[in-house]
Amino acid sequence: MAGDIFGPQNNKQTYVNTSNDQKHPVALSEGQGYGLQVVSRAAEKGWANENDFDKLLNYYLAHRDYVGKHHDQLTYLMSWRQSYNKEGQWGDDHDECD
Repeated sequence: MAGDIFGPQNNKQTYVNTSNDQKHPVALSEGQGYGLQVVSRAAEKGWANENDFDKLLNYYLAHRDYVGKHHDQLTYLMSWRQSYNKEGQWGDDHDECD
Protein backbone atom coordinates (compact mmCIF):
# COMPACT_ATOMS: atom_id res chain seq x y z
CA MET A 1 0.00 0.00 0.00
CA ALA A 2 1.51 3.22 -1.06
CA GLY A 3 0.42 6.66 -0.04
CA ASP A 4 0.62 9.23 2.68
CA ILE A 5 -2.23 7.88 4.80
CA PHE A 6 -0.54 4.62 5.74
CA GLY A 7 2.17 4.71 8.36
CA PRO A 8 4.98 2.20 8.11
CA GLN A 9 4.90 0.28 11.37
CA ASN A 10 6.84 -2.81 10.22
CA ASN A 11 6.64 -5.47 7.52
CA LYS A 12 3.71 -7.20 9.28
CA GLN A 13 1.73 -4.18 10.50
CA THR A 14 0.66 -0.81 9.21
CA TYR A 15 -1.73 1.87 10.45
CA VAL A 16 -3.84 4.62 8.97
CA ASN A 17 -2.21 7.97 9.75
CA THR A 18 -5.02 10.34 10.73
CA SER A 19 -2.67 13.31 11.16
CA ASN A 20 -2.01 15.92 8.50
CA ASP A 21 1.60 16.03 9.71
CA GLN A 22 3.73 13.17 8.39
CA LYS A 23 6.41 13.95 11.00
CA HIS A 24 3.90 13.50 13.83
CA PRO A 25 1.65 10.60 12.80
CA VAL A 26 -1.38 9.58 14.82
CA ALA A 27 -3.29 6.32 14.54
CA LEU A 28 -6.92 6.34 15.71
CA SER A 29 -9.18 3.32 16.10
CA GLU A 30 -11.81 4.87 13.82
CA GLY A 31 -9.25 5.42 11.08
CA GLN A 32 -8.02 1.85 11.37
CA GLY A 33 -11.56 0.52 11.05
CA TYR A 34 -12.24 2.63 7.99
CA GLY A 35 -8.89 1.59 6.54
CA LEU A 36 -9.86 -2.07 6.84
CA GLN A 37 -13.13 -1.36 5.02
CA VAL A 38 -11.48 0.68 2.27
CA VAL A 39 -8.75 -1.90 1.65
CA SER A 40 -11.35 -4.66 1.52
CA ARG A 41 -13.33 -2.75 -1.13
CA ALA A 42 -10.16 -1.80 -3.01
CA ALA A 43 -9.17 -5.47 -3.17
CA GLU A 44 -12.42 -6.19 -5.01
CA LYS A 45 -11.18 -3.82 -7.74
CA GLY A 46 -7.63 -5.17 -7.70
CA TRP A 47 -6.23 -2.01 -6.10
CA ALA A 48 -5.16 -3.76 -2.87
CA ASN A 49 -4.45 -7.32 -1.81
CA GLU A 50 -4.79 -9.67 1.15
CA ASN A 51 -1.37 -8.67 2.49
CA ASP A 52 -2.50 -5.03 2.67
CA PHE A 53 -5.57 -6.04 4.66
CA ASP A 54 -3.55 -8.35 6.92
CA LYS A 55 -1.10 -5.57 7.83
CA LEU A 56 -3.95 -3.31 8.94
CA LEU A 57 -5.61 -6.17 10.81
CA ASN A 58 -2.36 -7.13 12.55
CA TYR A 59 -1.92 -3.55 13.73
CA TYR A 60 -5.44 -3.61 15.19
CA LEU A 61 -4.77 -6.94 16.91
CA ALA A 62 -1.51 -5.61 18.40
CA HIS A 63 -3.27 -2.52 19.81
CA ARG A 64 -6.39 -3.94 21.40
CA ASP A 65 -7.47 -2.31 24.62
CA TYR A 66 -7.46 -3.78 28.10
CA VAL A 67 -9.90 -3.17 30.93
CA GLY A 68 -10.26 -4.26 34.52
CA LYS A 69 -8.87 -3.19 37.84
CA HIS A 70 -5.40 -4.33 36.86
CA HIS A 71 -5.75 -3.47 33.17
CA ASP A 72 -5.47 -7.16 32.35
CA GLN A 73 -8.67 -8.11 30.51
CA LEU A 74 -8.26 -7.96 26.73
CA THR A 75 -11.21 -6.52 24.77
CA TYR A 76 -12.12 -6.56 21.09
CA LEU A 77 -11.87 -2.78 20.98
CA MET A 78 -8.77 -1.12 19.62
CA SER A 79 -7.01 1.31 21.90
CA TRP A 80 -8.30 4.74 20.89
CA ARG A 81 -5.07 6.45 19.87
CA GLN A 82 -1.41 5.73 19.22
CA SER A 83 1.24 8.37 18.70
CA TYR A 84 4.76 9.32 19.71
CA ASN A 85 5.18 10.26 23.36
CA LYS A 86 7.54 12.90 24.76
CA GLU A 87 10.40 10.38 24.68
CA GLY A 88 9.81 9.70 20.98
CA GLN A 89 8.40 6.21 21.51
CA TRP A 90 5.30 4.98 19.67
CA GLY A 91 2.58 3.90 22.08
CA ASP A 92 -1.05 3.75 23.11
CA ASP A 93 -2.85 6.56 24.91
CA HIS A 94 -4.84 5.07 27.81
CA ASP A 95 -6.02 8.16 29.70
CA GLU A 96 -8.63 9.71 27.39
CA CYS A 97 -11.67 8.46 29.30
CA ASP A 98 -10.28 8.74 32.83
